[in-house]
Amino acid sequence: MKRKLDNDQKLALLMLLVVSFLLAKSQWEADHRTGRPAAPVEPVAEVEEKPSVPTFEQYPAEEAYAGEPAAVDFTGNAPALEFKTTIRQQAAKGPNFAGHYTVVSWGCGSSCQQHAIVDAKTGKIVAYNLLTTGGAEYRLDSRLLIARVPSPDAEPTADIAQYYVMREGDLRLNGMVEPGTGAYVPFQAD
Repeated sequence: MKRKLDNDQKLALLMLLVVSFLLAKSQWEADHRTGRPAAPVEPVAEVEEKPSVPTFEQYPAEEAYAGEPAAVDFTGNAPALEFKTTIRQQAAKGPNFAGHYTVVSWGCGSSCQQHAIVDAKTGKIVAYNLLTTGGAEYRLDSRLLIARVPSPDAEPTADIAQYYVMREGDLRLNGMVEPGTGAYVPFQAD
């Protein structure tokens, strides 16, 4: 089965190829200027370890917020107003993710869930319109959120696990598990 790369993955691959080329060219030029023979190169596959799938324990959260949840602030997030009742009701229950955030979820059709993340301390919506087909996993004591999203190249029932990490109020995509291979592909280091 062919796997289609999205634009971010194509750009990352292109950047990796360009950097690899530039490093090889620089080393070749240095070796030929000094007249020394090139050092043998060890295969990368034997040196590098495969990245492991992140765990909740690897991303501990700060102590859980025990105060009264702040009223939801919809400023700058007009699309969220369409679901204001659901967002307000669920946010009022208090934090359930990363110490002081509340993941709010509602249905958006057959096998579709939509999520927003509200800061219980400030009421600010820090993430909105996270769509999943297989739900999301998260914990109060961890900054890791695992979203099950549809695979664009696989069977309609196949999901991709995307791993997000909350960093200073910003939910960042950290990596994903490729469908079919089960290999974890990191996007950035914590």
